[in-house]
Amino acid sequence: EQRSIVIYNGIKKMEKVKVSMDTLVLGNLARVDTQKNPERFIEISEYILKNSEIPIKFIFGGDGPLLENMKSLVQSKKLQGKVEFIGNVDDINAFFNRIDGYLSTSHYEGLPYSVVEAASFGIPLFLSDVIGHNEMIHGNGILFDLQASNEEIGEAIIKNMQRETLVKEQGEESFKIFERLFEEKKMVEKLIDLYN
Repeated sequence: EQRSIVIYNGIKKMEKVKVSMDTLVLGNLARVDTQKNPERFIEISEYILKNSEIPIKFIFGGDGPLLENMKSLVQSKKLQGKVEFIGNVDDINAFFNRIDGYLSTSHYEGLPYSVVEAASFGIPLFLSDVIGHNEMIHGNGILFDLQASNEEIGEAIIKNMQRETLVKEQGEESFKIFERLFEEKKMVEKLIDLYN
């Protein structure tokens, strides 16, 4: 263990171009399958929509075996236009430029690339407390226990999103974490150092 070193897979730095909208958008970009827990995403979204005065909507990008089921669930809960499952996302830049916070309810993760991508855009993170996710939170959002109720998780997110200065600070922290750990250039430098 003393002779081991961890070098995270890096990605290119992206630029956040804020699309000004009156409505805050929380998003997720993932496979729509059991691991990513999309039904819980809907439940938390529903709680926030019913209990927050903040104009807010939720977008889940990605394809997968549960996509049609989740679209049906959104309809049955009458959340159309407020919670959207948009399917495959071709333009990742446009997706991340559209969202103000990243909400992931995954049951487990390895290195969550979409979370790293969100951090590269300077987006605050709201993540389930699982391995992979918990390496990403350092003053740039919140971790929540999946055993907690939708109310507990929803209230934590609402309180966070109501504080504009906090959201701005967390976004800046996300970008710093990305630069420090996950930028492609840093990964290459660390690999070169290791081989040397």
